[in-house]
Amino acid sequence: MAFLTIPGHRANTMILEFSMVPKFSISGAALLAGNVDVWLLTVPGWPVDVGLDLLDPQERAHWARFRFDEDRRLYAAAHALLRITLSHYTVIDPRDWRFGAGPYGRPELTGALAALGLRFNLSHTRGLAACAVTRNHTIGIDVELLRNSIDFLAIAQTHFTDCECAQIAAAPAALKADVFFSVWTLKEAYLKARGFGLSLPLKSFSVNVVPPSIRPAPDDCAFWYASLAPQEGCYLVAVAAPLLDHDKMPNIVYRKCDDSWFRC
Repeated sequence: MAFLTIPGHRANTMILEFSMVPKFSISGAALLAGNVDVWLLTVPGWPVDVGLDLLDPQERAHWARFRFDEDRRLYAAAHALLRITLSHYTVIDPRDWRFGAGPYGRPELTGALAALGLRFNLSHTRGLAACAVTRNHTIGIDVELLRNSIDFLAIAQTHFTDCECAQIAAAPAALKADVFFSVWTLKEAYLKARGFGLSLPLKSFSVNVVPPSIRPAPDDCAFWYASLAPQEGCYLVAVAAPLLDHDKMPNIVYRKCDDSWFRC
């Protein structure tokens, strides 16, 4: 699928390939305030329990409730990726992270771990997991597999604003699905950054695809940064974060790892 060009992207973005790293190590790496690291993990058809040994009993119980192998595989890999990613910035073993839930269910660090200031968000779709990490402010990420097999026009008419529907209508036929998924991932990323999930009506805020931007909900006075990044030819990653400085865009670094990082 050919993806639309997104001009006017003001953030500094780097792609780092980590697939050749032989083994993960706890390093206490620096994560500067205002920066966003996005970690990507390709999840092929490996065994469903890869990464399961890093998860806590509650997560393992959740994993066991999935009916299908693909769902188990994605859940174990994504949540192991989160733990390994957080340990990259600390001297904490991936198995020792403890999570609670916010008022609307968003996972958050609890107890003394919350004082570290690490904020994160996790997303996964068939074949890919993504984790965004930053310091001291909320972050939202969504990843979607681009496909034409859904009735995206009907979904847009039901859940998108008039402005968002107009962007799809104005796109060439070959790009309409791409614009739909761009809108969808940006909206999901914003919802996840707010921590409200679908309790916040989808039509209460609006996003723009070219260039990526967010017009927040009426109860939200923040200025927002939005990013769209195609990955591996068939995925789309959206990031949403409040701007700490209206004139300073965050530095986003995309990093890739593979299953060798799970062998801690």
